[in-house]
Order: sequence, then structure tokens, then C-alpha cells
Amino acid sequence: MGSAMINAWLDKDVFKPADILVYEKHPEKLKAISSKLKTEKGDYSKIKNYDVILLAVKPKDILEVAKNIKPHISSKTIVISIAAGITIKRIASVLPKAKIVRAMPNMPAQIGMGVVGWSANKFVTTKEKEIVQTILKATGYAVCLSDESKINAVSAISGSGPAYVFYFMEALFEAGRKIGLIEKEVIPLVLCTFTGASAMASLSDFSPKELRNQVACKGGTTEEAIKIFDRKKIKQIIFEGVRAALKKSEKLNK
Repeated sequence: MGSAMINAWLDKDVFKPADILVYEKHPEKLKAISSKLKTEKGDYSKIKNYDVILLAVKPKDILEVAKNIKPHISSKTIVISIAAGITIKRIASVLPKAKIVRAMPNMPAQIGMGVVGWSANKFVTTKEKEIVQTILKATGYAVCLSDESKINAVSAISGSGPAYVFYFMEALFEAGRKIGLIEKEVIPLVLCTFTGASAMASLSDFSPKELRNQVACKGGTTEEAIKIFDRKKIKQIIFEGVRAALKKSEKLNK
């Protein structure tokens, strides 16, 4: 995700390659990032020359990394964390007076079509929030949340959401093959259907339910499929999955 965000910044000209310093202890991962960028493995002293720090590490590593950078950041440094489930308060336990932003991006950030929800602590000024918004929206759509607790919900919906969509695609691929379509026929049918339906929902004034009812005509084939979905309580199953993702996000902070 860190690589995706960096590539989005470069593509949208938010930052120039000379503006970015990347810390990565796994050299092979640097191949996904522009060769024009400066890189480091462990000398954190150079951080003092940068105004914004992105912590794109696993939740289990976030506090250790925060301790490593602590001696090298100033009161003006903005620290952005994308570690799932880790609260601003938890990070502030190591960086007590730092300007901390907690953000939750998602996978389509890799193609500039991501969604990121974010929140900031009291030390981040209004002007600095505008800077953060510019930085984060380079990956797609960004929304600032006044209540940080909602970020776990963002994680359960848009953070994990692409996997839910891919799961449903996977199910349609398998269903198509079972009813007689070969792979090279069913894959474009499913992909184009999702692309078209998503675009239509984005451009339409109708709600997803209203659009669905426009397709599912009374007595038609689509209605028969929807009846099965309702009978099997698909919506309830989806809710239970989202709720499980939410609870897991909450546990990651413990």
C-alpha cells in the first residue's frame, strides 16, 4: 500500500521524486517503487528533513517504528499511519505531542481509484488537514472523519470491500462455468458487468435498490435469482461478515 500511495503521488504530481525518502528493510520491495527515489534501510536521522511521514507498516510493527523515528521528528512533522486498527491514542503513547493522522486506504489506490477515510488528532491544524486531504485524495476519494472511531467501520466497508467484490466476482465466474460458459467467455462478462454496474450507480440519481429493481422486472429471470438470495439471507450474511471485519479491526489495537 505504501508503494501504491507513492506511485499515486508521483502520477498526480503531488510530490516530485526528490521530495520522497523511502525506508524499506526488504530491498526486493523497492522494485515496485520508482528507481528515482532516495532509499534508506536504517539511518532514521534523515527524517528530520521531511515534513510528512507515512507509516506504511503492519499493525504489529507500528509502535516499534514510532519509537525509531521519535528522536528525529519535530513539532511540525505530520505523521500519517495506515496501520489497520491502531488508534491515534496508541501511536501517541509513543509520540505524545506529535501531529498524528490515522488513515485507512484500500487496494484500488494502486490504480488511483481508491477510497481512504482518515482522522487527525488535536495537534493537526486546519491548514495541515487541507495538506493531508491533498496527499490522500491522490489515491482516489478521501474523506475526513470527525470521529476517529468510525475508521474501523471504514476498514470493514471500503478497506476490506474490494475483497468482497472480488469474492462475488469469483462466485459468478464459478457459476458461469457450471451453467455452460467457458472461462474466456465468462470472465469478460463478469468484469464488464461489474464495471458497468458500478459506473451506472455512481452516475445515477437512483439508489442501488432502485437500480436493482429496474433490472429485476416482475416475473422475470433476475427476480428469480433475487428471490433465492433473499431466501438464503445473503444481506444478513454480508452484514455478519462486515461485523466480523469490524471486530477484528478493533482487536488489532489491543
